[in-house]
Amino acid sequence: EYSESRRDFLRVAAAVLLLFSVVRLGFEAAQMLIDRVNYFTDWENWIELILFVSAILFASGAYIQCCVCVKNWQWQLGAAAVFLAWLDLVLFMKKLPLFGVYVVMYIQIIYTFLRFMFLALLFIIAFGLAFYMLFVQYGESDEESAREPFRNPARSLLKTMVMTTGEFEFDTIFFDTELDFAVVSYLLWIIFIIFMPVLLTNLLVNFLFVCLTSTLLVYEY
Repeated sequence: EYSESRRDFLRVAAAVLLLFSVVRLGFEAAQMLIDRVNYFTDWENWIELILFVSAILFASGAYIQCCVCVKNWQWQLGAAAVFLAWLDLVLFMKKLPLFGVYVVMYIQIIYTFLRFMFLALLFIIAFGLAFYMLFVQYGESDEESAREPFRNPARSLLKTMVMTTGEFEFDTIFFDTELDFAVVSYLLWIIFIIFMPVLLTNLLVNFLFVCLTSTLLVYEY
C-alpha cells in the first residue's frame, strides 16, 4: 500500500502524463487527416501513435480503479511506452546537427542488419533443429542439465541464437553427460563455430562498415 502523499504524487504524475499524451495524440490525429494514407507509410508515426495510446492506457490505471494500481496488461503497456518514449527521443535527435549523423548511421545499421538477418535466420534454423535432434533426449531426462535448452525446437533455436554471440558452454554441454552421437555432435559443433561466430559475424561487421562509410559520404555531401 502507498502512503497518502505518494498516492497523491502518483495521481498528479498520471494526470500530467494523460494530458500530454491526449494532446499529442490529437496532433497525430490532425496529421493523419492531413497526410491520409501517407501517414501510415512512415514508421516513425507508428511509433508515436503506439507510444501515446500505451501511455494513456497505462496512466488511466490511477483513475479508473479505486486504488493507484494497474493491471498486468497495463504494466506491460507502460514498459512498452517507456521504451518507445526514449526511442522517439533518439529519432527526434536526428534533427540536431551535433547528433543527427549518428542517428542516421544507427538507422541505416538497423536496416542493413534486418536484411542480413534473413540469411542468419536460415543458419540458426539449420543448426538449431540439428542440435535439438542430437540433444533432445538429455534435455527431457534431466532438466538441470546444460542440454536442457535443447528439449524442444523453440528453445533449441533460441539457444542457438544465443550461442551465435559466443556463449557456447562447451564443457557443460559435451562433458557433463556421455554423448550417444559423439562424432556427429562434435562435427556439427565445429561447423557451427566456423559458420556462425566466425564467418557470419565477420560478414556482418564488413556489411556494417560499408553501410557506415556510404552513410557518412551521403551525409557529408
